[in-house]
Amino acid sequence: MGRRAWPVRDVHPSAHEGRLPRRGARRAQLPPLLVVHDRDDQVVDLTGAEAITKAWPRAELLRTEGLGHQRILRDPEVVRQVVRFLAGPPR
Repeated sequence: MGRRAWPVRDVHPSAHEGRLPRRGARRAQLPPLLVVHDRDDQVVDLTGAEAITKAWPRAELLRTEGLGHQRILRDPEVVRQVVRFLAGPPR
């Protein structure tokens, strides 16, 4: 079974401020998270993606360049990496 895609509103740091477990078993139960952000995004600053990645255990930050806020959704390489992440580790 693959991983679940979470809506941005559910993983944004402000949505969980003070509610993410700091340590222990509950923190270890949080699912892996892939954060995808483009350096040229003029809508959302990179610091938000970095904060999410830092706050979420087992989070990965996939940085892209030259795609901005919208084209990142259609980029074949980004799509390939997101699909690979959602499919989970090879068995």
